[in-house]
Amino acid sequence: MKPKKKKLDIKAFFINHVEKVILALVIPLALFFAWKGTKFTLLQWTPVELEGIAKDADQKIKGSERGPADEGISVSKYDLKAQLIKVPILPDLYATDIKWMPSLFPEKNKRTAVDVFTVEDLRASSGLGAMLVDSTRPEASRLGVPPGTTQIGQRWAVVTGLIPYAKQSEHFIRTFSESVFTEELRDTPQYRMYDVFRAEIPHDTNIHNLDPDDLDWIKLDISEALKKTVIWGRSGSGRGSGSVDPVDVTYQAPIPRELSIPMAQGLPPVTKPFGAEVAHPPMIPVLTDEQAQAIQEQKQLQEEQLTQFFEIDLENIITRDPFAQPPEESGGVPLQKSSSQYFLFRFFDFSVESGHTYCYRVQLRLNNPNHGLKEELLENRSLQEAPLLVTDFSEPSNPVTIPLGSRVLVSSTSLNEQSPWLEPQAGIFLIYFDMENGTEWYHERDRVYRGQTLNFRGDGIGPPKTEGPDGRTGGGGIAMGATPAPQGTRNTSPRGSTGATTSTAASTENKRQGMDFHSEICVLDIYGGTRFPRASTQNIVTGPDLRAPGRVLVLEPGGQMRLRKIDTDAIEMEQLKNPITSGTSGLGTGGLDGMGSPSTGSSGGRR
Repeated sequence: MKPKKKKLDIKAFFINHVEKVILALVIPLALFFAWKGTKFTLLQWTPVELEGIAKDADQKIKGSERGPADEGISVSKYDLKAQLIKVPILPDLYATDIKWMPSLFPEKNKRTAVDVFTVEDLRASSGLGAMLVDSTRPEASRLGVPPGTTQIGQRWAVVTGLIPYAKQSEHFIRTFSESVFTEELRDTPQYRMYDVFRAEIPHDTNIHNLDPDDLDWIKLDISEALKKTVIWGRSGSGRGSGSVDPVDVTYQAPIPRELSIPMAQGLPPVTKPFGAEVAHPPMIPVLTDEQAQAIQEQKQLQEEQLTQFFEIDLENIITRDPFAQPPEESGGVPLQKSSSQYFLFRFFDFSVESGHTYCYRVQLRLNNPNHGLKEELLENRSLQEAPLLVTDFSEPSNPVTIPLGSRVLVSSTSLNEQSPWLEPQAGIFLIYFDMENGTEWYHERDRVYRGQTLNFRGDGIGPPKTEGPDGRTGGGGIAMGATPAPQGTRNTSPRGSTGATTSTAASTENKRQGMDFHSEICVLDIYGGTRFPRASTQNIVTGPDLRAPGRVLVLEPGGQMRLRKIDTDAIEMEQLKNPITSGTSGLGTGGLDGMGSPSTGSSGGRR
């Protein structure tokens, strides 16, 4: 049998031979296009002719007055846009709130600048008293202390304030706790020195509308005041010589290095104790007698700290690296944390003049905690340049008037109840302070009147004769007084008296001599001494004989009015009459009389 012929399958044919069909179509087309290309007309221009045509076209374009804007064509300045590639992109503009791949631990920051806080609640008080001096020191003659002198009179103004130590420490901790570098010594406030500025207030100034910017402020020489405190010897004993500070040491800023100044200046050795005017109640209270006796050993440390100030160069403190060496190696007190909220600021101004009125303001200087550190640790290179940081000015203190040489105490007042038209009268003690040897003389009058000027000629009663350890007798110094008024005849008692509180034996008889008491103090008004009504039953008067407390308003030569009170003046009058037996070794709370501080019993106001 013949095999059957296979039927032609068109679909299978194309599937099996499609590439051959395509190749058969492409080859002829390629040959056609190649042949066609050989039939193009050749260009008739030479290269030189083409260059000439291009130049003609360029000149035509440049010579045309129509620009792209006339043709409605917008041309982008790509040359300027190209310059933008040179400007760096700020990543902060594209930052997200979500931090990518955050650290497992809080990141440390570079150290930043810190704020420094100035003294708060600045107060000023004035005083006048007898100072125990050591004329054997070589610096004594340069400071005006005559050879052989053991006691002189001195006026002063004492300025106190509150250093906000707790607030400053908390700010340091908050600022540096998350820094890349921390160090306990650096990051604890260390007070190195201060600047005190004083302005004199004219007598005709209304202090209630006083603008501090209108005053003429001068910078005081604080090193001179510290040197004078050293010259005034500490030969007295007990509280009466002023040798023990009535402020607890926990309220006094530590002295970190030898080239530093104590923020609370030591007390000068007066012959009567200081009181609240050298503290700052209620934030910094005054110690009781028992508490002060417990810290008697601090006296020697205070003397050692004061002695070093003869060698201090204030400019060296300002420029010296505060972290050049550990405090133990430099002779300073090792730094310790304090639990006190405030440290005491205290400064004695001995350059004041009698009868003048002053106010003060202060700037503190602290170690710069960023000084001397590497740049990579700091946010700004300038943070490490200054060794010390300076606070702003404090608010000005209250105005304070410096006492002159005379003052008055009130012993009694009398108003005639039956004849009220009769002039009231008062009994007074007129006191003159001898600035040359620091002694007080007083004259007693049982009858003065309103409008009377207290200038008298009479017996002056001075300090009793005292017998010192060497067996010699001399005038005892009763020191004190902090009010005004001018001249009187000087005491003729032998120089060299050492004060009533330092004598070992004494006579109870005070010295007397004729004197001219020129105080120029005028009596303005007298009040008190009248009886209070008492209860009566069946015409029988019962109850105690009570009288209104006596008050005398006086006008002092400097224009200051002062209200004297019998109850507060009685204590000092007793000390004047019996300086040995009345007891001057205890501090109490009254302090020096007439200080112009909240602790005193007198009040004054400018006329």
